[in-house]
Amino acid sequence: MDCDICFEQYNTGANTPKLTPCGHTVCLVCLQRSDKRECPLCRTAYVPHPVHLATNYTLLRVMEERYGDDRIGPRLLFPTPPPVPPPVPPPDWPPATATPSPPEGPTVIIVRSTQAQESSGQGSDKRVCKVLVNVAVLICLVIFLVVRYCR
Repeated sequence: MDCDICFEQYNTGANTPKLTPCGHTVCLVCLQRSDKRECPLCRTAYVPHPVHLATNYTLLRVMEERYGDDRIGPRLLFPTPPPVPPPVPPPDWPPATATPSPPEGPTVIIVRSTQAQESSGQGSDKRVCKVLVNVAVLICLVIFLVVRYCR
């Protein structure tokens, strides 16, 4: 498995496979060659220094299984990718309330009948109905959150 730019085999050294924000995998050497912070395959710009881009551990693991440790260099420092800490919400989010109050405004109740849909035999109508129900639920959720937290 080689870099699409320099055609060198990926390894855990200089040719470490790095993931660009656009989803392409390019070796670290090729990313460091350019002064521009952009993917050499699609020219999508990125901010962090190439060293700080995520390493494609999945690709390294596949290579390790296929070729063994000798072909990709020294054993990986992390057998699995390092854990990503959970995001920390701002200190004032969500606003603290003593007891949750019921939502203000109209309440929407969605009722769906599966008998009519199944008897019609129209599979595409069934899918369209499911999509519409999901969209309606999402709209209700957004309205609830806006009313609740944007006072």
